Amino acid sequence: MIIRRLEEKEYNLIENIDYYYESDKEFLLTKWIENNNIHFTLKLNDLENRFKRNLKLQTKDKYLKEIHINVIEQKGEIIGFIQLGFEENSNMAVIMNLWVREDKRRDKVGKKLLKSSKGYARYVNAKGVYAEIDSKNYPAINFLLSNDFNITGINEDILNNQVLIGMTFVF
Repeated sequence: MIIRRLEEKEYNLIENIDYYYESDKEFLLTKWIENNNIHFTLKLNDLENRFKRNLKLQTKDKYLKEIHINVIEQKGEIIGFIQLGFEENSNMAVIMNLWVREDKRRDKVGKKLLKSSKGYARYVNAKGVYAEIDSKNYPAINFLLSNDFNITGINEDILNNQVLIGMTFVF
């Protein structure tokens, strides 16, 4: 297994990957006001039907200074990638996408890619790594929590009817 940076001229190698997530759990956001205080809770909830969301890789982002993609290859085949960016305002590396081929998901490929995100963050002198995860993407949330990320924010996207969970690893 080798990990390397994907050059921009090679982005076509990952553009057609069947990129999606599935989950049978989601985090539900509850909020209320009591004594002029706003309270939030996230409650893990079982879904009646397994949820699947297809994703699309975007290699441009107007808010990030740069895009950086690392891939892991085995026998010449890409078995995982992580797409990162650097946000100058917050001085944070941002995980935009993380994908591991389904048959390699228990082989520590994701952990190696996550470790590379921390290396990238150090390279750009960021203070840490940040990701926003859909509240229905329980596998990703659980994965980041088990790799020393903390839940640090909630973004209720009313227009797209979704809740995004901000997760951060700080050096």
